[in-house]
Amino acid sequence: MKKNRRTSLVIAVILTTVCFFSLAWGEKPIKIGVPLPLSGPYAHDGLIGKQSVIFATEDINSKGGVLGRKLELLYYDVEDVMPEKVMASAQDLVMGKGVDLVVTSWVDYGVDVKAYGRFDVPYFAGAASSLSIKAYQEDPKKYWNFFQYFSTEEEYSRQGWAKMMTIPYTYPNKKVYIINEDDHWSHVIADEYEMLAKKDGWEIVGKDTVSVGNVEWGGILTKIRSTDPAIIMMITLSPTAEAAFLTQFHKAPTQSLIHMPYCPSAPEFIQLGGKYAEGVLWNTLLGILPGPEADAFKEKFIKRFGNETWGISYPAGIWDMMHFWVDAVNKVGKVDDYKAIADYLSKTPYKGLCGTYVYPEKTNTIISGDEYIPAPFFQVQNGKDVQLYPENWKQGDFIVPSWIKQ
Repeated sequence: MKKNRRTSLVIAVILTTVCFFSLAWGEKPIKIGVPLPLSGPYAHDGLIGKQSVIFATEDINSKGGVLGRKLELLYYDVEDVMPEKVMASAQDLVMGKGVDLVVTSWVDYGVDVKAYGRFDVPYFAGAASSLSIKAYQEDPKKYWNFFQYFSTEEEYSRQGWAKMMTIPYTYPNKKVYIINEDDHWSHVIADEYEMLAKKDGWEIVGKDTVSVGNVEWGGILTKIRSTDPAIIMMITLSPTAEAAFLTQFHKAPTQSLIHMPYCPSAPEFIQLGGKYAEGVLWNTLLGILPGPEADAFKEKFIKRFGNETWGISYPAGIWDMMHFWVDAVNKVGKVDDYKAIADYLSKTPYKGLCGTYVYPEKTNTIISGDEYIPAPFFQVQNGKDVQLYPENWKQGDFIVPSWIKQ
């Protein structure tokens, strides 16, 4: 009799547990807003942003979701990231669809902070923009829901120039040629690079601004060949533009190292550049730290999406931010107590795949540095991105590019 009672009790507990989770999972899903440039000139960033959010969401849902509720992704295509489209995305996702979190790679520089700052929903952005910080600082008490998980443009130049001066290579001269696209983000990187080079006694022998997506480099290459700089720094947001430059450059290469911040992190850079991408140096401000955990993450991501788009910074960054948010929601106990969630994010260091995230109140933007979020520096070697710095996570050594005569 006791045995039957005990068996009945066990069955009752199991049924209660199953019913509880069934009811919880049957509750309305938690909606996640994902504004991205899914079409237009920045669609490569939109694609990796979408894949990154999907990857993180699938992992979270496979572990029971958040507070027993699954996550549901709702997208908004901001196309060419014009301000009116960014404002419309916030209205649609937050007011129209009632999302409880907004995550993106990037959708604009500063306008997005104000667009989503009209609401209290936590907003994770990877614009790497000083304009975003400027917008936040206009009214921190209003825009407390903004969190930028990338450092800013100036850091691209500071970190990149420092590494260019550290690599084991003897430059033939101290001349730099700078090329940038005609947008604020690229202008800031180019101007900072120029300032740093001049400060170290280098001469700027050329500085050109081109339209977004430019693929004809004849005129600029003529000037480069006439000045023969030791460094060519090129900053664009178009892998197609940079691949075209490299192809045309190799018809008559100068004795120049080529440094291209950020854009080579897009997987299509190596695909488009092919053999001409070999030897290119590039850096970003957020990257998965090498090691067993990173290897497992990359393998799983590649298996899921069939390519190596993990090479860009966003998959690991968005993974970290969404899991950080899950921690915050679990700690607070409510998904819609946005201020309490934001306070947790602001005050709690989070150790993720890319390092340790800390959000100082002054900027609500992560701190870049080896002890926080290290800034990786790479060289394309044998069709792969080989990390040269930081030293603690290096995967190989600098190789003098084949077009350089030694």
